[in-house]
Formats: sequence, structure tokens, C-alpha cells
Amino acid sequence: MRLKKLPDLCRKLNMPAVAVTDTNNMFAALEFSVAAQAAGVQPIVGCQVDLAYLETPPGGKTRRRPRRWCCWRRMSRVMKI
Repeated sequence: MRLKKLPDLCRKLNMPAVAVTDTNNMFAALEFSVAAQAAGVQPIVGCQVDLAYLETPPGGKTRRRPRRWCCWRRMSRVMKI
């Protein structure tokens, strides 16, 4: 379903709020929030973040941070984790 149509459908079904989640990004959050508020529906935004830790090779150095640590720090600030 398209995000722009979802708030209108929720309003027609008398739903007071609707939630949308993204995976590894929040590109749709602003567009969804604006459309939901315009329709009189409370927007709820979520984000699923995948983290991958690197395996330590035999005799190799141990990495202390996840592979995409800088991206994780930025996303955690946006999501208020």
C-alpha cells in the first residue's frame, strides 16, 4: 500500500493512529508524518536497524566496534535510542 493512501484509509476506518516502520533507514518518516497529520491521524514511526559484527579471524586483531559504527551513531541520534 502507498504511504499517501494509508492515512486516508485509517481516517475512513476511524483509526486514531497508524504506525509505519522502515528497515535500516527512515526515508519515509517525514512524508508519512505529514500525510497522517493532514488526515487527522496520529503518525507513529519506527525503524528496524540491522547490526553486523565482524568475526575475528584466527590470529587477527579484534575489532571493538560494529562495521558501520558511524552510521549506527547517526541513526541512534535520530531515533533517540
